[in-house]
Amino acid sequence: MTFGIKSATSATCIFSSELNGLIYACNLVNANIQNDLDDLLIQGDHLDGFDDSRVTTVRSNATQIQFLPSSILSRFSSASQLLLTHVQLSQITERNLASCNQLGQINFNNNALRVIQTGTFRQCGRLRDLQLGNNQIMEIQDDAFLGLGSLTGLHLDNNVLSEVRPNMFRHMNSLTSLWLFGCRISTVAPNAFDGLGLLRSLDLGRNTLTSLDVTVFNVLTNLQHLRVDGNRLISINFQGAQLNNLQR
Repeated sequence: MTFGIKSATSATCIFSSELNGLIYACNLVNANIQNDLDDLLIQGDHLDGFDDSRVTTVRSNATQIQFLPSSILSRFSSASQLLLTHVQLSQITERNLASCNQLGQINFNNNALRVIQTGTFRQCGRLRDLQLGNNQIMEIQDDAFLGLGSLTGLHLDNNVLSEVRPNMFRHMNSLTSLWLFGCRISTVAPNAFDGLGLLRSLDLGRNTLTSLDVTVFNVLTNLQHLRVDGNRLISINFQGAQLNNLQR
């Protein structure tokens, strides 16, 4: 019998104080996380007068963090922003985000994510902005967004979802903006947007829709902006639609 051995690798934080100290950032460099068992030993000297508890933002760009080490958020437990873009991130799980309860923004744009698993963001109850655009997401499991009752903005643009399934966005009662453009979506289920009564902006542009039953939007009583251009729609029949607040 073989057992996974938890290995450790290191990265360096270049700390910076921005906006007169309102933002204190850990800028991660030289990371190389290629195994889900890897822990991350974070090195680097704080600026005078600052410590881990003052870190508001953890960011990395164009390094390699294929798997998210839970040690990042457990060390910087007061951080409100986690910004990991262009880092080849391929998997996130609830375990990786176990200490995300203080985060207000997550930006995982421009990575290699394929699946959003059930309960991934369960602990992220204060999250208001989630950016998952420009990945390779082809599956969003049931209850993937469980726990995101405070989320107002969700970016899923430029993925490969193909369909919007029933109740895909349930548990997101505060959502006001949803970006689904460029996702190769060909089907929108009749109750795809149930529970999104506060949604004001929905972008379904640049997909592969050939038909669209606009009554699917009737639950979106606050919808003001709807984009469907760039699809293969010949026409849209708005008969039966209840889009009283839509701005044209």
